[in-house]
Amino acid sequence: MIGYAQLGGIKTPISKDPQFIALKDKVDAAATVADKLTLLDVKKGLYNPFAPSQPNKSLRIRTVLTRIVIGDAAEKANLHTDVECVLNEALAGTPDDSYYGIAVPEGASIQRPELCATKMNIEKALREFQKPYPKAVQSIAEGIAAAVPAKYADYKSRLLNNFKSRVAENLNPFANPSTKYASYIALGVVGLFVLTHIGRR
Repeated sequence: MIGYAQLGGIKTPISKDPQFIALKDKVDAAATVADKLTLLDVKKGLYNPFAPSQPNKSLRIRTVLTRIVIGDAAEKANLHTDVECVLNEALAGTPDDSYYGIAVPEGASIQRPELCATKMNIEKALREFQKPYPKAVQSIAEGIAAAVPAKYADYKSRLLNNFKSRVAENLNPFANPSTKYASYIALGVVGLFVLTHIGRR
C-alpha cells in the first residue's frame, strides 16, 4: 500500500519518517519542477531489482515524492491524467508496448487495464509534459531510459538502444516531428540575420 513503509516491524506512515520529512522539506522549497526532480535523483529511475524481498526505504521515499511532484505539476498544467500515470509507471520500469513490440514480454506494458488503461505511449506523455516543463522532462526521460532496461534485463540491449534513440529523437528539436519544422525555420531566420549583417560590413 503506497504511503506506508515497514519500520521496525510496525507499519508506520512513510510521511512520518524523518528521512521522508527531511527530503520533502527540501523538495517543497525547490523553485521549479526540474529542481524538485533533480533533488529526487529521478535520472536514476525508480526501479528496485530486489523488491519485494529487499525493500529499499530510500527508493520508496523517492518514489512517493516523485509521484507527488509529477501529480502536482500535471494538475497545475491541466495535463490529462494519462500523462501522470504513464510517466510514473515508466519511471518504475514498465515499458510501452508500441516502442518495443515483441521485445517486451506479453502483458508487460503500461497500457494494461490495471495500470493506466490508456492508449497513450511514453513518447506522447513526454511530449505533453515537455510543453509546460521543458527542463524537467529531460530528467524524467533519462530516468525511464534507466529503469525500463533494468527491469527487463533479458531484453536490455534491444530495449536500451531502441528507447534511448526514441528519447533522443523526442528531445532533439530537429528530430522531433512536432518541433523540427519550427526549429529549421528558426535556424533559417538566424542564418539570414547573420548573412544580412555580414553583408553590411
